Amino acid sequence: MIKDDIYNLRYAAKEHGYKGIFGIPRLLCKYFYNYILCGLAHHMWYGWPARLHRLRGVKIGKYVEIQRDIIIDEMHPKLITIEDYVGIAAKVVIMAHARYGPYLRDYVGNDVLKPVKIKKGAFIGIGAIILPGVTIGEGSIVGAGAVVTKNVPDHVVVVGVPAKVIKKLEKRK
Repeated sequence: MIKDDIYNLRYAAKEHGYKGIFGIPRLLCKYFYNYILCGLAHHMWYGWPARLHRLRGVKIGKYVEIQRDIIIDEMHPKLITIEDYVGIAAKVVIMAHARYGPYLRDYVGNDVLKPVKIKKGAFIGIGAIILPGVTIGEGSIVGAGAVVTKNVPDHVVVVGVPAKVIKKLEKRK
């Protein structure tokens, strides 16, 4: 059991570019730092979640509203970009990586590590899940509970599992 844990820690440390004898301690320090900031962000309100996620390395623009209880990738926050005027509702999950176990790597290939971008003016509804490598288009709306597996074009509404475009948004006159 302990041998497997050490193998997993070595693998994760290499994944993050930490080598040598201090690789695992550096990874654990990074994880602990992110864990503390994520924990604080889960329970704060009125602009504090955005500030705390910025400290973790998430690129967040101006006038971004992030609600409580969201999860932004804890191990790869620097791969997440959230542009200006974005709204993110509660219980949203944004992931930039998917790590398979050693057994599944033989079947599905290596782990996934891709950036996520949420463009200006987008809104992410409650409980939505954004997977690695996805870009949410400018001014688009992701419906509650949607699972976004592919890029979302500008100015559309997507809903469902997997998320599909149901409406094109037109500018009001």
